[in-house]
Amino acid sequence: MKKILLAVAIIIAISCTAIYSLHLYKTTSETLSKRVDNIIELVTLDKWEEASEKIKDFEEAWEDIENVWTLLIDHFEIDNIEMSLKKAGKYIETKNKPLSLAELETLDFMVEHILEKEVFNLKNVF
Repeated sequence: MKKILLAVAIIIAISCTAIYSLHLYKTTSETLSKRVDNIIELVTLDKWEEASEKIKDFEEAWEDIENVWTLLIDHFEIDNIEMSLKKAGKYIETKNKPLSLAELETLDFMVEHILEKEVFNLKNVF
């Protein structure tokens, strides 16, 4: 009986951790994606100073989120986001609209991809 209770407790703990992790991925990835969309809009309108400020704000927000995601997500994914973020920042700094938009779209995709990759579904199981 004790073994069954222990097994049930472990399963409940794992399930709760998984649910919390998915909630965390969802809320943080949505927040980051909205920020990227805002920066894309600013670059499209050639508002370079505002875009530069927003990308710096994004970098600060990313540092906080990265500390949590590092515990839960493949580091390769995090490295890709960081590289894309650095590129986008430099492209915005040099006011290179086509490359800025391309890299921001890539960054947005990578942030959204984390949620798609981590959510439990048949596609991820098989």
